[in-house]
This record gives sequence, C-alpha cells and structure tokens, in this order.
Amino acid sequence: MRILKILSVIFTILIMVSSSKASPFCSSISVHDEVVGNLVFKHQNNKLVITATLNKRLLVLALQKEGKCPPKHMMTNCATQYIQQNIQIWVNGQEIAYQKVDQQFQKHAMVYTFEAPFANPIKNIQIDSSYLLKYNSHAIVKSLFLLHQQNRTFSLSHRRRRIQVTYSK
Repeated sequence: MRILKILSVIFTILIMVSSSKASPFCSSISVHDEVVGNLVFKHQNNKLVITATLNKRLLVLALQKEGKCPPKHMMTNCATQYIQQNIQIWVNGQEIAYQKVDQQFQKHAMVYTFEAPFANPIKNIQIDSSYLLKYNSHAIVKSLFLLHQQNRTFSLSHRRRRIQVTYSK
C-alpha cells in the first residue's frame, strides 16, 4: 500500500512538471503527445550526416499500412525507402538526396545513419516531414541541429510538419 502511495505522488509530480511552463523541454509537449523519433543533423567532412532514431514498433506499423513489404526487407530496404519518402531535406534552398550508410537494431528502436555530400557552408536547412504524423495526430519527431557550434532543437508534429533553421555568419 505504501508503494502505491509513493508511486501516486511521483506520478502526480511528473504530470505537474510536464505541464509546467517553467520546464523548457516539456512546455511544447502535452501529456498525450508521443515522441516517435529523433533526428540529429551534423555537418562534418563535407557531408550532412543525419541520424534517425525511430520507434521500432511504430515504424513496423507504418510500413504495414504503406504497402506490401516482405518481412525480411521491412527494417532495411522498405524502412529506408519510407524514411526517404517521408522526410525531405533542403539545404540552402536546394533539396538534397541522402543515402543510408548504417543501421543498428536496438531493443525498442532502429537507428539509421544517412549522409548527403554537401561541401558548402550551411546557411539554412529546412526539414519537411510526414513521418508517422499522418497516422497519429499526437506524434512528435524531435529534431536536433548540431550546426555552426550551436545546438537547436525543434519538434515536428501533425500541425508543424516543416522546420526551417537559418544560420548567419
């Protein structure tokens, strides 16, 4: 009984903190929102490197809804194609094609690494995404930009499917 009371207090505190405007991380996410993926963008060695960490269960559900894919190719070829169709990237006003260079299986997530050759300085980057957002109106895709020694974080959602980040030098 004592454990239930303690858990109840902890849960109440977590709800209060997550709805608090004082918490910069939680202020843009409601209690019903669900982070379905994280995107990290870096510019290194004349390449834009994109790391996508995606909820494995939700990715499989999306792939099953999208079309026919043999199970043995679901998390490799089909997932790569789905990601590339649902996440578009423009750098300095130019759409870029990115290629998968690595993937890792984790217990609850898939981690994909993509690269796109880009030697010029990045002045602005725009991300358009419909990744899982069409199936879940509460889905959030966190996007972290590690460019120009600045860390910027944004959330893609059902209402905000486009992010544009500008850097000035």
